[in-house]
Amino acid sequence: MRNRQRRLLLWSSLLCCAVVGCRPADRHASVQPLTLTPEEIQEGQRVVRLHCATCHGIDDKTRETMLSPSLWGVREHYIRKYPEPEAFVSAMMAFLDHPQTESSLMPLASQEYGLMAMLPLDEVQLRAAVRLIYAGHVARPPWARDYDKAHASCYETRAD
Repeated sequence: MRNRQRRLLLWSSLLCCAVVGCRPADRHASVQPLTLTPEEIQEGQRVVRLHCATCHGIDDKTRETMLSPSLWGVREHYIRKYPEPEAFVSAMMAFLDHPQTESSLMPLASQEYGLMAMLPLDEVQLRAAVRLIYAGHVARPPWARDYDKAHASCYETRAD
């Protein structure tokens, strides 16, 4: 009886290890956490709501009603190339400061939606919005279930 319990425990442990080991790897495993204060969250949300949401959406807009890529999609593209907070913030702010097709991480989006207009925001406002986006305070749209599959070619390693 005791031997049977040990074997059952051993097999259960092995099964648990196998299941845990078979989970897909977190594609953002190298992303460093960025903790925002309540004030930073509030200011970032204010800037996003007033200056980003009209085009990028912050709710459940369908792909057909979007005027530009979702903020979640933009975050995905930037965070894959720039997983560290300051690199992410610097790269996104550089693009927002002077949007150009050549420097876009999403050239297909520029073709589909047109190049993003410059925003009437100062550096403090831009930084608040970008840090909020990096920290993950943007919703994954319901239609993005197949995002990884549809965008796999976008993330192939390219020589810069």
